[in-house]
Amino acid sequence: MILRITTILFTLLFLQGFSQNKVQKEISVPMYKGEKIYWYDSLKFLNKHLNLNSLETDNSHIKHVRLWTDKQVVDVWQAKDSSFHCVVTSFVREYDKKKEIEGKFHSQQVALDPISAMVLLDSLQLNHMGDYKDCHNIKNYNHDEIDGEFYRIELSSPTTYRLITLLNPEQQSKNIDEVKLFLQYLVLVNREMDLEYLHRQLMMGLKKGTYVAGLSMITKRK
Repeated sequence: MILRITTILFTLLFLQGFSQNKVQKEISVPMYKGEKIYWYDSLKFLNKHLNLNSLETDNSHIKHVRLWTDKQVVDVWQAKDSSFHCVVTSFVREYDKKKEIEGKFHSQQVALDPISAMVLLDSLQLNHMGDYKDCHNIKNYNHDEIDGEFYRIELSSPTTYRLITLLNPEQQSKNIDEVKLFLQYLVLVNREMDLEYLHRQLMMGLKKGTYVAGLSMITKRK
């Protein structure tokens, strides 16, 4: 009887602790014609295959920013012990041109100077980028231009998650505040880290004859 009561008490305490640690985040995701944009689900797919944690559910950091390009992920965050971290994940995906099917991912992670994380996080906060609109909701934003880069920015805190997408910002009017701010941020990112060099390092480790084609895929020559 005593053992049973002890077991029940332990279970109740465990569940109470679990419920206290579990935080329901406020989620803000771009919508298109009443549905969450396609890139929202695609990020879940990429997170899984690149072994990245989901910022939508993770609440272990004070703040975390994840910037996606077509071939890299830049993660900067401040941990709960106030330390700063910066990791760049470069990736490509195999593509069998003959069979016209996609294959496995290849990726490489590099940890960079924590000062870079501090600079990038401070810049985001100073410019209030978290308050800016997604490109699907920006007036006069040209969505017809298909050539160029597509960026996705995930902003996470212990209680909030926000996804912002920017399609070809380089091709947009510089009079749009969100575009102007983001292009300035890209300059800062490239000043803090050489993303092209990091991606070339990944490519150099692959089989001879591979090359980037389309959206970050690699094709092996016959």
